[in-house]
Amino acid sequence: MKVGWIVWMGCALLAAAGAGYVYWGQQESPQVLKASLSDWPGDQMLLLVDLLGEDVKQGFDLQLTSAPSPDDQTRDFTIGTTDFLLGTVDITVGFALNDLVLFYAYNDSAGGDGLIGGPGVAALSDLKGKRIGVETGFPSHFLTLNVLSRMGLTVSDVELLDIQFDEAQTAIATGRIDAVATWSPMLQDVLNSVPGTRLLASSADFPGLIVNVLTVRRDVLEQKRETFERLVRATDNVVRYCEADMTPCLARLEQSTGRSVEEWKAGFAGIKLLDLESNRALFAGNPSPLGKLVADIEEFLRSAGRPANEVGLDPGPIEASRSN
Repeated sequence: MKVGWIVWMGCALLAAAGAGYVYWGQQESPQVLKASLSDWPGDQMLLLVDLLGEDVKQGFDLQLTSAPSPDDQTRDFTIGTTDFLLGTVDITVGFALNDLVLFYAYNDSAGGDGLIGGPGVAALSDLKGKRIGVETGFPSHFLTLNVLSRMGLTVSDVELLDIQFDEAQTAIATGRIDAVATWSPMLQDVLNSVPGTRLLASSADFPGLIVNVLTVRRDVLEQKRETFERLVRATDNVVRYCEADMTPCLARLEQSTGRSVEEWKAGFAGIKLLDLESNRALFAGNPSPLGKLVADIEEFLRSAGRPANEVGLDPGPIEASRSN
């Protein structure tokens, strides 16, 4: 469909918008949904919704932008050029916007995020006093804080350095840092190409900690609720199709992205895909498992001196999708 188009709204247009945001949902058909994707394997379920034509089957138009980094995804969402955000719960909770709502969880990182030790860092017990590269405010940072907490360490016991996703390999290879937290596909790239590196811990050691969710502004959800319900149905159809046989899904991703089937297979090995029934369980109860995770992350981030925003949950699109 539309992967590759980039919409960048300049300062003049933002100023003209008055409120500082441009909500595309107010200008276009309610059947259009826009989002930007990173190269995180878990995000590719949305790309497969497009490639397999599931959006058209469900009666809406999914328009996707390729985002070089999570920073670009959050920027696009902040200025309103995308309707919803793909990212982890900790990113959403740490987001500096109000009235955000989680309405669907699309995967759980089960080894797709990890902390890598370089030469001289053979175990977690070697981390004290070391320089650890993280992308501040993103899952690698959150995972590192949890690893340190489990080891009885605090941020004052190490030196945390802000390292962007695409800098991780060079930073640890050149000795700029002693360890790095990153995610697939960079996780595999570092381990496979930098001599002396080893995996110290991963999201597999913290099940349910790094859950990837779809987040929307509350007003946009209300404007396009029926279309978001269709998105949930389309995504669930793709998840169940790929879980039944991942081979054709990986082949379509290879054709679309140029990254080999083997690379995609390695990336998906660290991800637990979540279907509609998994979401029903995550949103059920008071507090629900997802609601408890949100509250725990809010408390954890504040205790670590990080900003935390109150985020709502809306199971409506999930329940509507289950009834159809």
